[in-house]
Amino acid sequence: MGFYFRKSISFGGVRFNFSKSGIGASVGVKGFRLGTGPRGNYIHIGQGGVYYRAALGRKKDAVNRVLLDRPENPPSDLVQSEHLLFQEIESGDISLIVDSSSQDIVNEINAKRKKFPLWPLALLCVLIPTVGMPLALLGGILIYAIVDKKRKMTILFYDIEDQSEQEIQQFYNSFEELMNCNMAWHISAQAHVQDRKYHAGANQVVKKTRIKIGYKTPPYIKTNVMVPTIPVGKQTLYLFPDRVLIYEGKTVGGLVYDSLSVTQREQRFIEDGMVPRDGTVVDHTWRFVNKSGGPDRRFSNNRQLPILMYSEVQFCSDTGLNELIQLSKQNAGAMLAEKLDHYKNSTIWKNSADAIPQAAASPLPEPLTVAQGATTPTFQVLDKEEKQVIKITTEIVTSASDDIIPIESRIKDAIQSSHGLYPHEILVLDYAHTYYTSGNEFQSFWWYRYGVRNVQAVLNSLVDRGFLQTGDLRTALDKETVKAIKEVLKSYNCKVTGKKAELVQRALDEISSDELNILFPKRTYVLTEIGQAALNEEAYVPYIHRHGIEDLDIWSLNKLVHTQPYMPYRDKLWGYLNQRSMKHFSESNFGLYRNCRFNMAQFLIEENKYEDALGMLAEVIFQDLSGANNNYDPQFLEIYAERFFPYESSLATTAPGIISVIVKCQEELGYTDDELKTALIDRMSKLNVPLQLFTVDECAQIVLLEKAQNVEELKELYKKAKIKFKQKYPIIKI
Repeated sequence: MGFYFRKSISFGGVRFNFSKSGIGASVGVKGFRLGTGPRGNYIHIGQGGVYYRAALGRKKDAVNRVLLDRPENPPSDLVQSEHLLFQEIESGDISLIVDSSSQDIVNEINAKRKKFPLWPLALLCVLIPTVGMPLALLGGILIYAIVDKKRKMTILFYDIEDQSEQEIQQFYNSFEELMNCNMAWHISAQAHVQDRKYHAGANQVVKKTRIKIGYKTPPYIKTNVMVPTIPVGKQTLYLFPDRVLIYEGKTVGGLVYDSLSVTQREQRFIEDGMVPRDGTVVDHTWRFVNKSGGPDRRFSNNRQLPILMYSEVQFCSDTGLNELIQLSKQNAGAMLAEKLDHYKNSTIWKNSADAIPQAAASPLPEPLTVAQGATTPTFQVLDKEEKQVIKITTEIVTSASDDIIPIESRIKDAIQSSHGLYPHEILVLDYAHTYYTSGNEFQSFWWYRYGVRNVQAVLNSLVDRGFLQTGDLRTALDKETVKAIKEVLKSYNCKVTGKKAELVQRALDEISSDELNILFPKRTYVLTEIGQAALNEEAYVPYIHRHGIEDLDIWSLNKLVHTQPYMPYRDKLWGYLNQRSMKHFSESNFGLYRNCRFNMAQFLIEENKYEDALGMLAEVIFQDLSGANNNYDPQFLEIYAERFFPYESSLATTAPGIISVIVKCQEELGYTDDELKTALIDRMSKLNVPLQLFTVDECAQIVLLEKAQNVEELKELYKKAKIKFKQKYPIIKI
């Protein structure tokens, strides 16, 4: 807020304010006005050329408070340790985050979004006494619905071939791994700690804001595909099949995936709030630590804090994109980074069908409501007695350099297949068709997950032993894009219509092999008969590589599969998940128990057992909404309760990814909403949890409300649940 000088032009009761940022409109009497403009809604008070103006609808930064005691005379270095120099993690100018391939479509979208809206003209009808307010409002609505919306709309239509559709679906599946995380945050800044003993032993602190990852279409865009969406502070990333569009206010940037870098790493993190239900606790520390790592006795109520293994995913580009998100589930995002690396090599992103932009419109001004998305840059630690505030941030412990075990050490304990192959060689067989015989850039997971430095040497070895061979001209054409094949056919005056398989066959029929070999010299690997048999025998290797199940990887599952009793690997996995889920439940790690049941539900869906899968998902929902989490202890219920209500900030909610899986089961079973509700209630009524915030009927109703995205009714339901909770636990203040 602040004071300033400005000029404006009035027409009767409506005042129009013009600036470089755009046009705004306001109504009111002299000395008091309400309005809307390019920067949002505001209140305007004052006379005589000096005015007071404040934005409306912006939440103050929310502050999480943790109660801690501090000594009566804190040492001077405690005060010094509070002054942290934060380094912002942010992208550059959004207008510059554009590569050459996205320039046209970005220019089209920006041009349409900046078109002058016509709806304010309808307000001028208020000045005509014979017309009046009702007709003015009707005129504004008609102009918005018929003219403005079409003028500002861009249409992105994708005509995706069958072969590409499968690869794109795999990319979407990797994104849903992020959606299924219990919690996600955007990290906006970080700072190094000078004195670690006052920051729970952490050597780095961060500012972060909780975000919700899901599917959402950008404003003024119509498209025939679902759009994965990641909010990152001031900007929002929209992941289309061929490129990512970056929105900030009314400006849009864009990058094809070749220009985007996505990296994932695991990060040790000291959690001073509630442990996410899918979080993995790897150690503990103290809020105030001494030099030996134990509790600092100078501080009373110096509570122990868990250290979790979170996942961090960074999005970067040479044009200035630089955003970092944190995910509560260990290793989440690794599949997304891997898929992006794979598609960069396959060129699928470069040649997706071109977007076809068309025109459309601007909405009526939004009502003066509270803005969404306030950030939470700091926590405050309040001393119960002195009420002095120590401002600190959420804390992280920077991981030591990755403890990567080289492949030479890995294979010492591994069990070879009947064909004499180790797990990493089986995985190379699975990936071989994506690589050329030379000039490859291999994905980073080969080293940091499996300790394989020289993937090309493994490929050469598999060729020498007869598991792989060089592909022929047809396989080379199969790997090429439709666009490249059409260009060649066109240059030979051949027809360019039909699906890709038809185009490949036409090229082979109409153009000589010698000419095609010159045009398409690159060759890929193909499996030999024995190579295919070896891959089929050890199918668990590519499966566990692509599915994060508990702590299993290709090495641990290799031992599990090759030990008695011998049985199909899926049966081994099912038994393993059953044992682990019971172990988690007995240890009161209800978040990990819930993760196991969700993995089991996905396992059943893969086998088309949708009714059984829905039963497992009912357990997941019931557990998510119970409020009980990992290391649940009733004596700390007062601390847990701070995160139960209201709905907008509750940890006791369902992840969007879970709802989408339930909807898939519902569609496969042909259930109506009433039948779905009945099935959920039937399963949930047989379950027991140590804490229950909602009745079984309310849990099923929450699923339907989340499916319908009915936020208002969800808020009311959580309000009622809060009242019941306070009646049951009157001594707990929330």
